[in-house]
Amino acid sequence: SKGKKTHVLQNLIVNQIATVTLSGRKQIWAGTTSGLWVADWPENLYSLNNQSFTQYIPNNTDAYSLSSNNIISIFQDTNGIVWVGTEKGINKLTPAYLRFEKKELKNGNNKDFKPRYDPQNIFIEKEAGGNNSYWFPYWHHGGLVKTDTNFTVLKHIKFKHWESPPPANSHVSNLFVGENGNLWIITWDGVWSYDPAKDKMLRNYKLNNPDSSKTEVSPFDYGAEDKDGNIWIGTYNNNLRVLNPLTGEWKMYSPGKGRLETKGTRCDYLFLDSKN
Repeated sequence: SKGKKTHVLQNLIVNQIATVTLSGRKQIWAGTTSGLWVADWPENLYSLNNQSFTQYIPNNTDAYSLSSNNIISIFQDTNGIVWVGTEKGINKLTPAYLRFEKKELKNGNNKDFKPRYDPQNIFIEKEAGGNNSYWFPYWHHGGLVKTDTNFTVLKHIKFKHWESPPPANSHVSNLFVGENGNLWIITWDGVWSYDPAKDKMLRNYKLNNPDSSKTEVSPFDYGAEDKDGNIWIGTYNNNLRVLNPLTGEWKMYSPGKGRLETKGTRCDYLFLDSKN
C-alpha cells in the first residue's frame, strides 16, 4: 500500500539485490559484505524479515562454497545459471547441482590486462551468431572487460577518471542492454551508449555543470532503464537522477524535494522490480 515500508538485513552493507528463480521458486538474493542472503519471495512482501533469509558464506572444508564473504554482483542468465561476483573471484551456480564453481579470467592477447577478482556487475551478451560473451565492469581502475565463455579476455575498455590525468582508469559501475539493443555503460565518466554490433561508443551523457571553470563530474554508481526508455542513475553524492536519452535532459530527486523523496544524496544501487 501507499507509504508502507519494510526494513530487513539491518546493519549489513548490501552491494546488490537480485530476483532469482531456482526450480520454479522465485527468490530474493542480497549480496553483502557478510555473505550471500537468500529468501523465498513471499506473497506479502512486507512480511519479509531477517528470519526469512538463509546466509551463505565461504567454507574452507567445502570446495564448492563461495569464494568470499564480500558478494559484489549477482546475475541469472537465460539458462537459469546464477553468476556471483565476489571479492575473490567469479562463482557459477548451476541449479541442478546447487554448488558454486570458481572461475578466473585469462589474459588472452590483452597482455596489459591484469586479472581482477571483484567485478561490480556481470552481463551476458547474446551475439548475432548465437555465441555469448561476458562483460565485467570493475571499480578502482579496472575498466570494462569482455570475455568469451571460457573467460578469455577479448576486449578491455578504459574510461578517463575525472580527477586524474590519463591514463588513469575510471570506475565502471554496471551495464545493461537497452530496448534498442545498445549497451548502456554506467561509469564515473558519465553514461555511455555503446553499439556492440559496430563495436562503437555512440554518445556520452554527463550532468550539466553550471560552472564551466570546474571539471565536469558525473560519478555514477548504478543505472537501470524504465518502460519509457528513461535511464535512472544512482550517483555518488549527486542525488538520484533520471536521464531522457532522446533529449539529453536530466531530472533530479533529492532529500525532501519532489514526489519521490530520497533519504540521502548518495545512491549506490537501484532495483526495478518490473518495467512498470
